[in-house]
Amino acid sequence: MCPISLRTETAGIGSWTLAEFGNAMTRGVGKQGEHLYPSFPYGSYARMTQKDVNDLWGFLRTLPKSANVAPPHDLPFPFNIRLTLGGWKLLFFTDKPRVTVDTANPKIARGQYLVEGPGHCGECHTPRNALGGFRDSAVAGGRAQSGRRGPHSQHHAGLEKYRLMERERYGQLPRNRLHA
Repeated sequence: MCPISLRTETAGIGSWTLAEFGNAMTRGVGKQGEHLYPSFPYGSYARMTQKDVNDLWGFLRTLPKSANVAPPHDLPFPFNIRLTLGGWKLLFFTDKPRVTVDTANPKIARGQYLVEGPGHCGECHTPRNALGGFRDSAVAGGRAQSGRRGPHSQHHAGLEKYRLMERERYGQLPRNRLHA
């Protein structure tokens, strides 16, 4: 997580309530009811359980106070108009799984939850369409946003293409031959 302002009344999320934090994490809605830009990966965090969001909030509250103030958004027109984010959310925001996997296997289901939710892996490792939505045919199968090749190359069409053994290992281990 990037440095954020915690536990101060004047900066960051220090004055937020758990409900406000939960809305930001799972709905992409800020304290004042404004749409948050999806550079904050709420599209993935929407898959987190309420307990995990609550636990994360509790952990964040234990961190030292910081007066760090994030710089304002500096986006060109029309991206600087937050109202357009409502349309973006209608088109692309969902809390449904991005990939169909064997969720009857609890290890695979847990791995999917970690990758698609709190790990938010697809946010950087999935190509985007012209409007910034995920290209569903290539979830977790593309380059990182920085232009570096991610652990999942274009040769993989996403998690559904992995062999069962690799999917099981991916859910069990923090690293494997595809995620070093």
